[in-house]
Amino acid sequence: MPMSLLRALKVKNHLAARIADLEARIIADNSVPAGNQHEFDIRSLLQERQATVDSLVAIKAAISKANAPIQEVIYRLAELKATVAFLQRVDTTHGKRLVRSYGAEMLEYDAQLRATEAEEMLRECRRQIDDLQGGQQGRGIGQTLIRRQTPQALS
Repeated sequence: MPMSLLRALKVKNHLAARIADLEARIIADNSVPAGNQHEFDIRSLLQERQATVDSLVAIKAAISKANAPIQEVIYRLAELKATVAFLQRVDTTHGKRLVRSYGAEMLEYDAQLRATEAEEMLRECRRQIDDLQGGQQGRGIGQTLIRRQTPQALS
């Protein structure tokens, strides 16, 4: 039965959280003072952990396979978003400004990349992001169907 990529990502996160819970339980209850009872059957938890890891590997492989046709778009989106964040941090102060630190004085700044140019670059990055997310190249991101390749326990 097909599963949406969004659903597969949710299942992956659920499996990863389940593994973390099982590991915490195993770590906490494996060794108890002699004479005390173990709250959990550690060997059973280890088997459940392994089965959950196997399911996680399968779902990750299926997600990777589903993303293969759009992997370049995914990487491009990530880099465009990183470029937007970078450009927003660039100081484009230019010309004379009143600086108030230990008094007030006029300083003259010389920016090679001016605010108008940085804004144009930001607009272009955002336009490309919009095109990739809603355009032909990005069509279907988050909607790609994958064939369930995990055990029936994920149903």
